[in-house]
Amino acid sequence: MSVVHPGCDSAVAQCVRASLTGSHPNWILVTTILASALAFVDGSVVNVALPTLAQNFNADAGALQWVINSYLLPLSALLLLGGAAGDHFGRRRLLILGTSVFALASLGSALAPTLPALFASRVLQGIGAALLMPNSLAILGRTFSGESKGRAIGIWAATGAAMAAIGPVLGGWLIDLGSWRAIFLLNLPLAGGAIILAWRIVPDDRRSETYPLDLIGGRIGTRLPLTIGPLVVAAGFLIALRMDSNSSYWTIVLPMIVVIALGMSAAVAPLTTAVLTSVDQEHTGSASGINSAVARTGGLVATALLGSVLAAEGDLLLPAYHVAMGVGACICAAASLSASALLERK
Repeated sequence: MSVVHPGCDSAVAQCVRASLTGSHPNWILVTTILASALAFVDGSVVNVALPTLAQNFNADAGALQWVINSYLLPLSALLLLGGAAGDHFGRRRLLILGTSVFALASLGSALAPTLPALFASRVLQGIGAALLMPNSLAILGRTFSGESKGRAIGIWAATGAAMAAIGPVLGGWLIDLGSWRAIFLLNLPLAGGAIILAWRIVPDDRRSETYPLDLIGGRIGTRLPLTIGPLVVAAGFLIALRMDSNSSYWTIVLPMIVVIALGMSAAVAPLTTAVLTSVDQEHTGSASGINSAVARTGGLVATALLGSVLAAEGDLLLPAYHVAMGVGACICAAASLSASALLERK
């Protein structure tokens, strides 16, 4: 007669999990991409829906700002707490919790009957994002080491930027086909995939190991791209200063978008790498929380500038737009100077 030993069964289960993770470390990368994609896609898709929301709820520009701010404010306020909680309670646990909260809040947003109900659901989305974002990045930083960490973060950032760029197109298509509510339902399959993979693939934090990433590529240091990237973005904002009522999409708008996208793609991954490599592995959650908090604070500044543009009418519209673009160019130039002065050469 065989005797089942609970301790042995637990050890076997842990060995199976470790074996699965060790054999497929890239699945951890996929998990973090799916989880963080929720915040990337949602942030860009909702902006496209603002005119439709204004019509459905008879909302003015001030109310539309709160559709954005009700998400960004709790996200910015709680990112540091989310990262620190991951360091203390376990990043895998906080990732699953945050993704679950985000998914439920997305369903609530899709079913919201009134604008205040939408605001409340957006607040919950912000809380969920504050839990999942820093821990997603911390899991990535803890899983890979050395140059492979830079490559993994680069893939994570590039995929997130691509999803953020695809978001408005997909959101506009969904709105044209049916309703603005569909853009929130888009989050549910992403959240479901992230939760399942995190539960099955991501190891317990106490038994985390580091793996090389079996992909080709390398980083070239962080100082050079973090100096050049923001300057390129600033150039894109300066192109926007040429825009007027007679501007052509092909000669002004498209070049502006392309230049800004190129600059952002050069800067986002090295920035994240610089943040995560500046601390030990026990504090990657807190570091990624600080990184995300500063980024979301920038989002709040952008939303405030957007509000000033939306509130302007007639002859005041273009001057307000030019002021917003000028502020953006100055901020990017300051970021470039800071990187050049503070970061060490490789």
